[in-house]
Amino acid sequence: MHCRGWKSVYCMPPRAAFKGSAPMKLSDRLHQVLRWVLGSVKIFLSRHCPLWYGYGGNLKWLERLACINTILYPFTSIPLLTYCTIPASSGVERGRRKAAEMRAEVEEKEMRRGLGVVGSGEE
Repeated sequence: MHCRGWKSVYCMPPRAAFKGSAPMKLSDRLHQVLRWVLGSVKIFLSRHCPLWYGYGGNLKWLERLACINTILYPFTSIPLLTYCTIPASSGVERGRRKAAEMRAEVEEKEMRRGLGVVGSGEE
C-alpha cells in the first residue's frame, strides 16, 4: 500500500473505538500465533517482501524497517530453540554419564561387601 502512495496513520480516539477478544485458552493462543507466523513467512517468500519490493518506490526507511521486523519475527525462534536445546541435550548426556558412574560405584561397593573385602572407609 505504501509503495503505491497510500499513507497510514496511528488512530487513537479518546474513547475506545476498537474492541477485540483475546484467546482464553493456551491452544487458542498458540493457534493464533501460528496464523501470524505463517502469514509473515508467506509475505517473506512472496514477491511483495519489503526487503526488495518497492525500492525506488514510496517506502521510507523506517516503514521498510518495521515491515522487515514483522516478517523476520518467526525466524528469531531458530536461534532461541538452538540455545535452549543444545545445553539441554548436553546436560542429558552429562546426567547419563553421572548416573552410570554412580551405578558402577554402587555395584563395586556391593561386590566388595559380597566378597568380604573391607572398603576404603566410605561405608
